[in-house]
Amino acid sequence: MDKADFVAAYASKARGTIINQIIFLERVIDEFLSGYFCDNLIKKRELMELHLGDKLPFEVKRNIFSILLKDHYPDFLIKHPKLIKDIISVIEHRNIFAHYLLDTGEEALTILDDEIPKIGFIRYKKNTETIWYTSEKINEIVAQINRCVYAVIELLPEE
Repeated sequence: MDKADFVAAYASKARGTIINQIIFLERVIDEFLSGYFCDNLIKKRELMELHLGDKLPFEVKRNIFSILLKDHYPDFLIKHPKLIKDIISVIEHRNIFAHYLLDTGEEALTILDDEIPKIGFIRYKKNTETIWYTSEKINEIVAQINRCVYAVIELLPEE
């Protein structure tokens, strides 16, 4: 396996991990939202599967979730003051991992030379820049996502 193949494989694994964890967070928020708006299990499932699932972007769900927390769960936000900012942060990382091109340039191919492996994703805006992620940063993001998931689960009724 050459360096470019190694970088691609490492990036695929990192992308899969981040995106899978974010999907789980999104589904937990879907569960909360459907339970908030429906008191009947059948209607709750219908709302979750037919309307929330793939129809609404995660950012829209996050906005609704944030408003509901601020309006109806202020004590929860006192207990988890960073939750909304953490969700915004992990959505931003998710967008990078899902939509940005993997950097396979010279610097990216030094992955095996570094003490801490890193991968880069290319942002095309006014200037082209690479956003670098070390394995430590990826692990921090996964931990941040998990903290968000566990916090939202606290809001779910026990069934």
